[in-house]
Amino acid sequence: NVNGKAFVTESGKAVTFVESGNEVSLFEVSNTGEFSKINVAIDFDPFFSAGVSGEKIGFLKLQSGLESNVYDVETNTVTTNQISRGGSFNANKTVIAYSQGNFALAYERECLIFTPDSEVISYAYPEGFNNFMNTTAIQMLGDRIFLPLFKNTGELVVFEIDGNQIIETDLTYPVVPVSDGFLTSGFLENGNRAFSGLIKYDMNRNPTYLDGSINDLIRELVYQ
Repeated sequence: NVNGKAFVTESGKAVTFVESGNEVSLFEVSNTGEFSKINVAIDFDPFFSAGVSGEKIGFLKLQSGLESNVYDVETNTVTTNQISRGGSFNANKTVIAYSQGNFALAYERECLIFTPDSEVISYAYPEGFNNFMNTTAIQMLGDRIFLPLFKNTGELVVFEIDGNQIIETDLTYPVVPVSDGFLTSGFLENGNRAFSGLIKYDMNRNPTYLDGSINDLIRELVYQ
């Protein structure tokens, strides 16, 4: 596989990459626990994966012009799209994401969204947030993005991009968008817990604690 990278689709198929000779990579798909080779030649570096959405895996080439590649596990095809945004990006100072056909790229000055229709949408960071420490992480669902940015003073602030604007929030990172809202952690004002817990916000931003503590959930994941 590629530096240990493997992917799991929504239906539970596992996908990884192996090299055949020095030129061609192959996809391997499994839904039974056993891998089988599928002869799909690709001419992009699968190391630059942007994420899994449904049965598709997105890849974003950052050097010598932007190029997106989407591998469809169900049809066993690759769709390539040249993005009309010039320049190259430093992979060590860039974070990328893929969801529902949209790609996102965030670096020290702005966050870019590339739609399936080849539209490029730019969200410049507010004054005081465009520094070399950004960006460290990104979470995306559709055209909704949560992005932790460092102020020039070093404070970490979570911003939300909702498809129209970039908004500063008071959320604690990590923030994970889900189909009916998003998840985060911390304390709720006037809540009834002595310890930090997992919090779910619905689409109207109404928060509720999830059952169990963070430590209980970690133990469950470790020992299950």
